Amino acid sequence: MNKINFVILCNYVQSVATTFCLILFPSIILQLRAYVIMNSTQLSVHILDGKNYNRWCVQMRVLFDFHELWDVVESGVSALAANATEAQRVAHRDQKKKDNKTLYLIHQGMNDETFEQIEGRSNNC
Repeated sequence: MNKINFVILCNYVQSVATTFCLILFPSIILQLRAYVIMNSTQLSVHILDGKNYNRWCVQMRVLFDFHELWDVVESGVSALAANATEAQRVAHRDQKKKDNKTLYLIHQGMNDETFEQIEGRSNNC
């Protein structure tokens, strides 16, 4: 079998497999699409440039609310007790994930100059 026929065969198998999955597992495919859409982060706010803080802050608040992160912005992540239960450890790990996601979104919403000016500081809107 030459390379061209192999590529055609692979494309055919892929399309048949995709069709097969769509027919047999449509609810799983729809759930997967919804998950990807809800968990992808496409920042559509203006970039903080030092002159548009009020607008940027309002847009970031909406973004944090949408991603259910505002509680972390307001209260931060409390320290984990040394004798914490497994449930408390899991909850703390989830809070740390939210905190890191919040910082990621903040970093994506500013230009390099502004980032360098506030690097290491902590302010809430």
